[in-house]
Amino acid sequence: MKYILGLILLLPLLTFADDCGCKYPEACRDRGDGRTVCINSELGKGNAGDYCSGSPGGFCKYPLTCQDRGDKVNACTGGDAYQGKSADLCSGSSFFCDKSLTCKKDKEGISICQ
Repeated sequence: MKYILGLILLLPLLTFADDCGCKYPEACRDRGDGRTVCINSELGKGNAGDYCSGSPGGFCKYPLTCQDRGDKVNACTGGDAYQGKSADLCSGSSFFCDKSLTCKKDKEGISICQ
C-alpha cells in the first residue's frame, strides 16, 4: 500500500519533469535565470548566442565559452580576442570586441559589442 501511495504522489512530479518538447540532440536545461529551454546537448556544437548550461566550454564551439550574457542568461559567447563585430555577445568584457568597439549593455541588459 505504501508503494502505491508513493507512486501516486510521485506521478505529478514526473509529469512536470518532461523534456520541454526538445528534439534530440537537445535537452531541457535551466538557461541560467530559472527558465528552462531546449539546449543543444552535443559537446562542441553550440554557436555564438546559443543557450548553454553550466560548464564554461563543453557545449559551445571552440573558442566560445558558456557565460552569463549580462542578464543572468547563459549563452555561448566570447571567442578569440578582439574579433567581436557590432552586436556580438561579449559577456561584459571588451576583450572579445573589435578594438574599435566596447562591450556595453543594451536596453535589455545584454552585453554586446557596440
